Amino acid sequence: MRAGRFEFPKTMRLLKRQEYLRVAQTPIKAHTRHFLFLWAPNLRSTCRIGITVTRKVANSVGRNRVKRRVREAFRLCVKDRLPSGDLVVIAKQGAGALHTSQVAAEYQQGLKLLKARHRSGSK
Repeated sequence: MRAGRFEFPKTMRLLKRQEYLRVAQTPIKAHTRHFLFLWAPNLRSTCRIGITVTRKVANSVGRNRVKRRVREAFRLCVKDRLPSGDLVVIAKQGAGALHTSQVAAEYQQGLKLLKARHRSGSK
């Protein structure tokens, strides 16, 4: 039995290093206390996400927890998504200690900042 709306297929993820590098060259960035958000338009009809969590943030269990929580925020915030594009979320130190609701709140804050910068065309 498939869970339909709870899926997170490969078509919604950035999978290759070159995809991450392309997004990293974008001028559309937003900082929150625990995350850096980078966004670049793409030619697809959907928004895709890539998540980076380094060893400085937490141990392997903590890094995986941060990634799961960011993916969940991405999946649940369908109505707040940016136009079709690629989103890279980079965790900063302290992100490993956040609860799911805190990650979701920072995710939404980051998206609002990205949308404002996308509309204004500024950095």
